[in-house]
Amino acid sequence: MPEQNNAFLEQIPEHLKDGAEIHSIYDMSVFRPRCFATGATIQTKDYHICLPTSTPPPLFIEGTEYQYQKGRIILLPPDTCVSIENALPDASLYSTEYIKVIFQ
Repeated sequence: MPEQNNAFLEQIPEHLKDGAEIHSIYDMSVFRPRCFATGATIQTKDYHICLPTSTPPPLFIEGTEYQYQKGRIILLPPDTCVSIENALPDASLYSTEYIKVIFQ
């Protein structure tokens, strides 16, 4: 049986895992939460690719605010600090892919 990407699962705040769709195998995971990670600061350990299907709230990446639009890919390299300060609870349509760092 394939192993789960536990490093990916450890990066997700516990409250975001509730009701989320998570597919994880070997060095790649797909995560579809029910809400944005508001009030949490996440330090990415791996590559982080976000595919928003609705306009996400502003993201703070390394302390700088960015506003992305629906349908735009957000790519974050390892060791990036990301946070969302405010978001509407129903604005949660996105998926996130994590790819384990193996190219070092």
